Amino acid sequence: MLKAILPTMAIALLSPFIILADVKLLASSQFGVLYDLVIIALIIILIISIIPFMILHKKLYLEMDDKAIQIVGKESLIASLTKLASIDQSMATGKTGFFRPSIQERIQHLANLPQ
Repeated sequence: MLKAILPTMAIALLSPFIILADVKLLASSQFGVLYDLVIIALIIILIISIIPFMILHKKLYLEMDDKAIQIVGKESLIASLTKLASIDQSMATGKTGFFRPSIQERIQHLANLPQ
């Protein structure tokens, strides 16, 4: 799983340095429109390179749940997540976006797994 994310991480981490280098190189040039286009393109590349990382991060949470059921059992983990959801309602249905699945998504994922 980590091998799939390494190119994306490299692009995401190097993008600010590439933007900075291009800003310094193009700032002294005569091409004002080209300067703006390059900056916009680099920002778009940066955003596009971060999105797969965020989606993969969400999948890793579900894989951690898969590993946890091997240790504590499926029913026990579902019961724990249900109890956690009942304690704090904002965690149960909170908008977690691409980063983390909500507790309800995790429970649904665990319920769909075979015994």
